[in-house]
Amino acid sequence: MLGRPVKLVGYDDQSNASNGVTLYRRLIFQDKVDLLLGPFSSALTFAVAPLIEQAKIPLLAPQAADPKIWEGGRRYVFQVLPHG
Repeated sequence: MLGRPVKLVGYDDQSNASNGVTLYRRLIFQDKVDLLLGPFSSALTFAVAPLIEQAKIPLLAPQAADPKIWEGGRRYVFQVLPHG
C-alpha cells in the first residue's frame, strides 16, 4: 500500500470487551500498527474507542452501528457500512 508492504495482524477477542481492550493495546503498543479494523460489535467498538482516541490511530468500524460510539466528537473511529 503506497509502496509499503502490508501485514495483517489479528487476535481473537472472544467477543469480550476487556479482552478487546487488552488486544487493541497490544496491537497499538507492541505490534505498532498504523491502522485498525474494528471488532465485531458496537459494544466492543465502544469499549476500545477511548484507547483508539488516546493513541490517535484510525479504526475502521464496519460492524458497529450504535450512535453513542461517535458521541463526543471522536476523531479516529470511523463507521464503514458494509456493501452487500
